[in-house]
Amino acid sequence: MRLRSNLRVLERGRGQLQLGADPRWAMLLTDLTEPEREMLLRLRDPDRPSTSTLIDKAALRGVSADRLRALLALLDEAGLLVRTPRAGDGPRVPSALLDDAAAIETALPGTPGAQTFTDRRNAVVAVSGLGRLGMVVAGTLAAGGIGTLLLDDTRPVRPADVGVGGFRERDVGAPRARAAAEVMMRAYPSTRTGSGRADAPDVVVMVFEEAADPVRTARLMAEGVPHLAVTIREADVVVGPFVDPGQSPCLTCLDLHRTDQDSLWPELATQLRRAGRLAPAGLDTSLAALAGAMAAAHVLARVDGYRPATAGASIEMSIPDALPRMRSWEMHPGCGCIDVSPR
Repeated sequence: MRLRSNLRVLERGRGQLQLGADPRWAMLLTDLTEPEREMLLRLRDPDRPSTSTLIDKAALRGVSADRLRALLALLDEAGLLVRTPRAGDGPRVPSALLDDAAAIETALPGTPGAQTFTDRRNAVVAVSGLGRLGMVVAGTLAAGGIGTLLLDDTRPVRPADVGVGGFRERDVGAPRARAAAEVMMRAYPSTRTGSGRADAPDVVVMVFEEAADPVRTARLMAEGVPHLAVTIREADVVVGPFVDPGQSPCLTCLDLHRTDQDSLWPELATQLRRAGRLAPAGLDTSLAALAGAMAAAHVLARVDGYRPATAGASIEMSIPDALPRMRSWEMHPGCGCIDVSPR
């Protein structure tokens, strides 16, 4: 065993050590002798020595091996230790993702970093809507280790798409999907890209203009494909809901909830969708980066085996504060999507 990656060992004065700075897992050890304290301080060495190495050297430092085992057992029970992989044991983490693996191990103890990135490399994620926000989603997923991206958008790259996300001025006028594939190939050569249905996606990200459209996700619902809606509105972006067919509220549920509050919502939504197709709303650079990264994080959570926070919720972000605001949703009794069989 060894100390979790990124965990800090802090000195708090005579006979005390604090392990971790985050209140979710920080632990305080008191009444330590100076030799015990010095031994435990070695846990913060850059090479992250194993607990067996410390125990083997305990006597040389004037510390009882049994006492040190007891102290390390406390750390283990608190979840501050992780198993040290043996040489040749299982898959390796790509060098470009070592920091990602360390962060995952710190925040999610018990999650094996190497297996996480093997799962991501085998995952197929589709991104439909490749403006600057959709490109941030695609780029973040590729950087996070997703092996295959299916890119969908036949519209041409606009001058406003250039910049954050990776489009360049030379891409203006080219079909977005083709230009996006070239951007991904240059920046993330290990990520495969495609545009067809040869690879069934594990998750689909749908970027909408002004109002999410359940018609465009009907096939995904019928096939039980998890999907995340991201909607660019007049002055904000909405990330979510993440729809797990049959398990969490779908886009029709949200439309029905809105209709309960405003009977004219269906007519207004139709107008908004038409307006979004004809003249997409302008999107601030920082908001595109923030919302795109947020959307990608929730997709990665799903690929990693966790339930995204946007399953049954949406997160609204606007400038100038860019402060995320969460809104919860329930499955609507008049929708019937609970009868959809999840894949």
